[in-house]
Amino acid sequence: MKLLNFLALVSSIASLVWSCTSSGNDHLTLRVSTTVADGDKRHSETKVVDGEYFETAISSISYRDGTKRYVATKDLESTQPGGEFHTKFSTVVDEHDSTQFFTSPEDFLNYMSARGYEMASQKEKRYGADYTFKKK
Repeated sequence: MKLLNFLALVSSIASLVWSCTSSGNDHLTLRVSTTVADGDKRHSETKVVDGEYFETAISSISYRDGTKRYVATKDLESTQPGGEFHTKFSTVVDEHDSTQFFTSPEDFLNYMSARGYEMASQKEKRYGADYTFKKK
């Protein structure tokens, strides 16, 4: 009898944990850090994205050991020829404001889907792709 009570308790706890983790996807947010660099000065600001559309690019990073990761970033402004150094870019970041890395383009698309965005368009590039996402 005690064994049945114990199994029922374990089953209830497992159901509760599964319910909490699966419903947590409804609250995932898309965070983007925008960095501006002028000369030797640099400033970053992070915000939660909640717009109807979101544009970014995904690029691959290859390591000496043969592994590859992907990062979602978008150039917003850059230095004009002959001008003083200036750049502005955005990067998808995690909840700790660190660059979010992906294992594959599919991993990135799943990440965006979990945050309520679906791909509206994709343009392939040599080392990645440009994406436009629309809120689901």
